[in-house]
Amino acid sequence: MKPEAQCEDPSALIFQIKRSAMEDGPGIRTNVFIKGCPLRCKWCCNPEGQETQPELPAGAEVHDFFERLMSVSEIMEIVVRDKPFYDATGGGVTVAGGEPTMHVRFTGELLRRCKALGIHTALDTCGFAEGAAADLLNQADMLLFDLKIINEEKHIAATGKSNRPILENYHRLGASGKPMRVRMPLIPGYTDDAENLEAVARLAAKYPNVERLDIIPFHNYAIPKYEVLHKLHILSDIPLLPKEKVEEIRAYMAEFGANVKVGG
Repeated sequence: MKPEAQCEDPSALIFQIKRSAMEDGPGIRTNVFIKGCPLRCKWCCNPEGQETQPELPAGAEVHDFFERLMSVSEIMEIVVRDKPFYDATGGGVTVAGGEPTMHVRFTGELLRRCKALGIHTALDTCGFAEGAAADLLNQADMLLFDLKIINEEKHIAATGKSNRPILENYHRLGASGKPMRVRMPLIPGYTDDAENLEAVARLAAKYPNVERLDIIPFHNYAIPKYEVLHKLHILSDIPLLPKEKVEEIRAYMAEFGANVKVGG
């Protein structure tokens, strides 16, 4: 038997595959969501992606949420079927989570096989990665890079981790010219104070390879997931922002030179 490090077809626990996606990179895309994330954001909208082990109770169904151990080859069977749509629209494959850099061999092999077929690749990342996981960020054609909270103490309080590795990776990749889109979840009481809005906007405007900054307004659609998983949540305590307020925030952040869009 080959040692694990030499396995040619690594597997990972997948909790969603979203085909014909239009929001997570250019063109029509196939999004692959892998379980496991180093952060524990209080507002997390994908609680099913936090843990690396199976969690879904037997017989439970929540929208497209499932848990399945899948090999890279199994994922590629789906990807290849969608290749005509990528070719026609400049689309491709986006690997998300959870956090895809937690699965270095799986994600790296998936990126490699996509590139061998000329398929555009993107990583949707929280940016918290070190060592080989941080090196993985270099391998995708594009990064969808989260910048949540720039103040370190507030970041720790809201996510459970320091943002130092995140900011180090962001500056390294920004200086490298890697195509990026910055994403900021717009969470009342956590990310929406003026100081943080300005700091995120200035960072997004710092590097010309950051094509835009997407602000993602908070929603509470994940409440049923928390209930199925028997996890505590605070989502019902976070207010929803009216469209007028979101537009006011977008305009404010644009004043600092960033190309700010409202994402979904």
